[in-house]
Amino acid sequence: MRNQEKKIIKKISISITLTAVIFTAFSVPLLGVFAPLGDIIFPGNGIWNVPGEVPEYEVLYIEGLDDKVIVYRDEWGIPHIYAETEDDLFFALGYIHAQDRLFYMDVARRFIRGQLSEVLGESAIETDKYNLASGLEYWAKKSLEALEEKEKNGEINFLDELERYADGVNYYLETHQDELPIEYAIIGFKPKEWSLLDSICYYKLMAQMLSWDYNDLYRLINYEALGKERYYELFSPYAPYQIPVCPNYGSYDDSFTAYNSLDNEPGPQPSPSVLNIISNFLKNIERVESKNQLMDVKNGTKTWLHVQIHKRTVFN
Repeated sequence: MRNQEKKIIKKISISITLTAVIFTAFSVPLLGVFAPLGDIIFPGNGIWNVPGEVPEYEVLYIEGLDDKVIVYRDEWGIPHIYAETEDDLFFALGYIHAQDRLFYMDVARRFIRGQLSEVLGESAIETDKYNLASGLEYWAKKSLEALEEKEKNGEINFLDELERYADGVNYYLETHQDELPIEYAIIGFKPKEWSLLDSICYYKLMAQMLSWDYNDLYRLINYEALGKERYYELFSPYAPYQIPVCPNYGSYDDSFTAYNSLDNEPGPQPSPSVLNIISNFLKNIERVESKNQLMDVKNGTKTWLHVQIHKRTVFN
């Protein structure tokens, strides 16, 4: 009898220990970045609240809109907004951007402000340091101050529309707190309200991404090394069979025809001395540690666009 009692006590002890281990494992953040596993997979939370596709037809009654706004998504998932006023158009644009790209928008504004480590942990500290040192948020604030002064003096007139864009993003946040993208459940945080300054910060980020690098110089070096035919085979400026996204745009020549017309173009013909200068310049740039860091950071921000197909949203 005593041996049987010992076996029962042993089984109970093992069960209690395993239960404690499981509860601990499901309650502790993973790798210091991801949310506890329990928050992600327990019913009623995490992956169970991930939003599905955009409704095929949805009517939203929103106080403050001037008139009905229709958002039609074509077969490629690209939204087309039909509004009577610019205020309504920008509101719908903010709503649709949040609907499609909320997590990316959130990460981008944290990236430029040096706030990634707040949600991603120590792995993002170096990136934050670099972006804080770049001062892009500071210059975004200065740009906004200048724009507000110009608006006050009557020199420009578009900040109201940008405010309506922020209103659209925030309306989506207010009405979809229980249906946020899965990334929020995995990392374990929620987005803050979107502001006009966030939009200006995003503009600064795009300006940096589109202006700081030396892709054109690298392309010229590649063109000279590969020759015209091989270069255009790898890096054609035309996508075969592309068509515009605007419905009923009219006739449009297939870009394959334009691609073939490249045979008749002479292409760039820089002198050897120019090529030598460019090559030496690029080699020196690659020795600058901060430039390599910026290139690594920039490449790390690229994501794929996810779209929904054949959907329509109507705002009233």
